[in-house]
Amino acid sequence: MDIEWEDLQAAFLSTRTDREFYLDRETGEVVSLSDSEDEEEDRDEEDEAVEENEEETLREEMESDPDRFILVTPVSISDLVEWMLTFVHTVTVKDLANQLLQAQNGHHPDREFDRVLRQNPAERALWIGFLETQVQEIIDGWTEENDVESDTPPPWKQKVARRRPPTKPRDSA
Repeated sequence: MDIEWEDLQAAFLSTRTDREFYLDRETGEVVSLSDSEDEEEDRDEEDEAVEENEEETLREEMESDPDRFILVTPVSISDLVEWMLTFVHTVTVKDLANQLLQAQNGHHPDREFDRVLRQNPAERALWIGFLETQVQEIIDGWTEENDVESDTPPPWKQKVARRRPPTKPRDSA
């Protein structure tokens, strides 16, 4: 089985409270179920019927083979805020650090933090790298704890082949 690593990472970082995420041990796919009956009202009836049918099928599969699906518990907002604070301590521009501290204490810290960082793409790239490293450590522990193996290692553990410099032919003189 090949795990869809990006989808798994996204599930761990999801802040949606209306969905539950699961890893399908058989396919490596991350699937989700709505946590409530009245999810989105603006979908058209055809899309809603298809999604309800897919969810019903998935729920039946989960009932018949519960060991096949592993619940993915997203990172808690308190852990996310703690990571934000750790990251803020690495920011050297005081004004930006202060804005980020305010954002992390806001109503939607994840959104507000990202909104501030969008004004500074270089710092945002550092934040995304930091965030990915944090969640990748959680995923590594989670896969070990749940005895999950993938035919393909996660991208953050894949070895990149080194290119060797071309060798010069030796003089035979």
